[in-house]
Amino acid sequence: MANTAVFLVDRVVPDVPVRQYVLTLPYELRKLVAFKADVLTAVARLFVESVFASYRTRAKRNGVKAPQCGAVNFVQRFGSLNLHVHYHLVALDGVFARDAGGELLFHPAPEPTPEDLDAIVVRSARRVITWLRRHGYLDEQPLEARSNEPAAQTALDACAAIAMGRGNVATMPRDGTEQDDDGHGGHEERPDTPALVVERDGFNLHAGVHIEAGDDLGRERLLRYAARPPLSLERLRRLPGGRVAYRLKYVARGQRGKYRVMAGVEFLARLAAITCPPRYPLTRFAGVLAPRSAWRCEVVPKPRERRNACAPTRTEQPAPAADKADQRKASANGAKARDERGRSAALASSPKDGPGSAGTTRPTTRANDVATSAAALGAPLPGDVIQLAPNHLGKALGSPARGRALRRAAARGLGDAAPPKSLRRRSRMPEVPRPAPGRRCHH
Repeated sequence: MANTAVFLVDRVVPDVPVRQYVLTLPYELRKLVAFKADVLTAVARLFVESVFASYRTRAKRNGVKAPQCGAVNFVQRFGSLNLHVHYHLVALDGVFARDAGGELLFHPAPEPTPEDLDAIVVRSARRVITWLRRHGYLDEQPLEARSNEPAAQTALDACAAIAMGRGNVATMPRDGTEQDDDGHGGHEERPDTPALVVERDGFNLHAGVHIEAGDDLGRERLLRYAARPPLSLERLRRLPGGRVAYRLKYVARGQRGKYRVMAGVEFLARLAAITCPPRYPLTRFAGVLAPRSAWRCEVVPKPRERRNACAPTRTEQPAPAADKADQRKASANGAKARDERGRSAALASSPKDGPGSAGTTRPTTRANDVATSAAALGAPLPGDVIQLAPNHLGKALGSPARGRALRRAAARGLGDAAPPKSLRRRSRMPEVPRPAPGRRCHH
């Protein structure tokens, strides 16, 4: 949610005014759109085309030639833990067009009137019903010719039927840790009906949210609200007896119910219904913001300049040309000194040196261990390791003989020694005698 909103603000949505259009579908159409990907895509496309047609019509009235629109369409399948498919279209509140010199300019659009919204709803509803009738999703037979037998339900259909119901809504005492706002735009009471809302034949359109240009924080909040997840953990409570309560987002005035109380099976059924099926994209781009648009590279915000991590910073200026020879000479001397130390360490760890020879005075290091070579050459003697260890570590190391074995192994550069047989974990299973080589066992 937050990452999607930040990405869209920084890389996709330009710094222009935006307006949100929320289209709610009829109850009979929600289940079909929820589980039919082709129906979902068709309804989303027809809705976006209707909004773009309204913007182009208003722009041509003002003398703008060849206007182009852009929007990001979000599909939400949920309400307050119920199956409720609707669209949140965050559209650029205006059109892009080229002037006489070929420069791309943005022309803001005036606030839509109720007549403009009514034209969008009527156009969307008419085209959606026509598309459903053409593809055979509408049963236009008379009621007398239809069968009275209910259709066989699958498990997913049963979950959808449960999720589309209201369920048990009850009043519960407030929890001390409960917050009024869950971070996704939740409110205590349903707001009054705004002026920019139109409903026709079950299609409801709301366009009252507008963000001005330059308000990056407001644009990010709007996109975060449109891309929010279907479940908020801040509104979820676990009740005794295995029940689950979910706080409703809106509460009508005068209604005391505030929580949807569910059994465990009902809660799982609602989650299964509002979960997005495969190949069901929830974020779609249209117009000049579409991936294959020829104007996208000119419309979207330019990416920030990436500074090379190896480049010198302001406080770390490159060395003058006169000092580069000295740096190369110093690096050559350092490499020569490292080679000498490596040869001396190899001589000190040769097998011909005994435990009491001079080669055991310092631990050895690997030839490629450049970062720790200097530290290892100046490290304390191996005999000091056991003395500096804590008491509980000294007990774990075992007897003094164990400590001497560790010191000899460290002096030879072999690392830690194998633990004695008394400290090894013994298997509880008896060992099965293995057959002699070349002899087969017959059962």
